[in-house]
Amino acid sequence: MILPDNITLKVPATSANLGPGFDLFGLALQAYSTFQISFQYENKFEIFDLNNRQKIDIPEKSNLVRKAFLRTLGKRESPGMQMLYTSDLPTSSGFGSSASALVAGVAAGSYFLKKNQSAALSLQEELEILTELEGHPDNVCPARLGGFIFSSLQSDGKIRYIKKSLPQDLGLAVIIPHYRVSTKKSRSKLPKKYGMNDIISNLKGTIHWMEYLNTGNQDDLLQAIHLDRIHEPYRSKNIPGYFKLQKSLKDLGCHGTTISGSGPGILVYFPQNIKNELIHNIKSIVNRDLQLNQNTDSVKFTEPDYTGLIINENLPAAASCEN
Repeated sequence: MILPDNITLKVPATSANLGPGFDLFGLALQAYSTFQISFQYENKFEIFDLNNRQKIDIPEKSNLVRKAFLRTLGKRESPGMQMLYTSDLPTSSGFGSSASALVAGVAAGSYFLKKNQSAALSLQEELEILTELEGHPDNVCPARLGGFIFSSLQSDGKIRYIKKSLPQDLGLAVIIPHYRVSTKKSRSKLPKKYGMNDIISNLKGTIHWMEYLNTGNQDDLLQAIHLDRIHEPYRSKNIPGYFKLQKSLKDLGCHGTTISGSGPGILVYFPQNIKNELIHNIKSIVNRDLQLNQNTDSVKFTEPDYTGLIINENLPAAASCEN
């Protein structure tokens, strides 16, 4: 077994669903999780905070990077690893932190296979493993590929995706409440069956999203992000003040908001020409309407990421961490 050089993996955060695209739409954002990885012969997986070098106590079986790494290697001999980790956004906030970890683990596994004279995974193989581990491709595909991604799992097990760019006059901001919502618990609140009108509404929203991406017509965006009937009516109950915030942001000139993934994070859409006004006003409005601590750094402005996963080699070892 050959131990590869140290690598750093940079994976974008993602926002999934984007209103009507439940389990299908995802967008990569310029906010990143960084994993500095050093491989070691001892079959032990440890993770440390990149900022203070303190060990993060995650049971090995709950370490998603480890899980994805071992799944990628299959039955091959596995090394251990030490990781230094940091993220621009909090975990479990609805911006794809689990997808980022899985993308990092699969990338590390494919890199290890290549350095040990085995065939690295194809992109399709990576996406299939990621979707298997995550359960659906809406976050893992944009985290791996960047961009606005429409993705789906086909009947033959392949992942089909379409990558698009957003119009340049669209501004984005993320809202991060201080509390967390379990994805599993959030999904359990969704109905088992939906009425015909609900399904048609989401289909209309999907069509408006596609038209907006093709033409940049803001009326289509306004329609698209307000037509979901599958998850936002139920998940909004986990975000006190959500509808009040929607109205306040609309009064400021924003296009609207969508719940990011299962929440409680929120993605805000606005015309770029009102960004300066928003910078001065949005934080106080968000903290007021969502009843957050006024000192909470609850809003971050961002842009789409169109690159996805970035791998850098030959960096200083993470193994210098103290246990």
